[in-house]
Amino acid sequence: MNYLVQWFLAFSLTNIIEFIPFYFFLRGNQKERILVLLKVNLVTHPLLWLVMPLFFDYYLIALFLLELLIIISETLLLKSFLKIGFTESAKISVVMNMLSAVLGLFLF
Repeated sequence: MNYLVQWFLAFSLTNIIEFIPFYFFLRGNQKERILVLLKVNLVTHPLLWLVMPLFFDYYLIALFLLELLIIISETLLLKSFLKIGFTESAKISVVMNMLSAVLGLFLF
């Protein structure tokens, strides 16, 4: 399976996994929530997939640092897109990314 197909499968699975906490944290138009989640992950998910292979020898350290960077980025993006507070957007981002990172380690 080529790298682009692997990325697309991981991206799709990430969105499915992250939608669960995203749905419970946020109320409102479901279509809007899905679009926001897709936009945010379109920005951050490729970063993880493009950068991780460069640091394969330091996989766990790189994963931790990149996930931290992604949590910060997604917090700011969610705050901007959804017009919610920093604390709420940070909680959502942490839960979404912890869930998808842990499950991703087991699946990929």
